[in-house]
Amino acid sequence: MILNPHVEIEVIPENISKSNVERLVREVDLVVDCAPLFEERFAMNSEIARQKKPLVECAMYEMEAQITTIIPGQTPCLSCLYPEKPNI
Repeated sequence: MILNPHVEIEVIPENISKSNVERLVREVDLVVDCAPLFEERFAMNSEIARQKKPLVECAMYEMEAQITTIIPGQTPCLSCLYPEKPNI
């Protein structure tokens, strides 16, 4: 079933690291982050801010879930919401 033929979704089965984050963000128009580790999430947040690309941040812990849209220059970033890595 095709919901929108003008949207192409590419799943990248690769963990974010300092060595690949710039390349991965550069290749897309919108980042959807479902990374499990805050180190990965903060690295992605820094790079989307640098490249001025929107981010849909998704997270889940036990039975709680959240989804946040981050638009550089318009909304708070992930580091603004979590200045330090939470102890979870």
